[in-house]
Amino acid sequence: MLINSIYGNIYQRGVLTTKERHIATLSALIAMGGSKRQLSFQGLAAYKLGITKEEIQEILIQNAIFSGFTRAMNAAVLLDEAYKKYVQGKDSEA
Repeated sequence: MLINSIYGNIYQRGVLTTKERHIATLSALIAMGGSKRQLSFQGLAAYKLGITKEEIQEILIQNAIFSGFTRAMNAAVLLDEAYKKYVQGKDSEA
């Protein structure tokens, strides 16, 4: 029910694009820390949506400035792993 509510209703509102929502989601997950599973899943989803590695790097830089270097570096490792899975076609391993 929760997943359907979030992805069926909230994500489908027309105010932000899906890409913009994923950028906001990644930023929030990086900023709050302690969300390895969600960050891995959302990172892979972002790559599948066409968010580039360069755009992810910019998100990480912004988070390093405003949320802290350590959280951004931890997220960088997870997002790099997600990218490698994406490139290898291992979508189900997020």
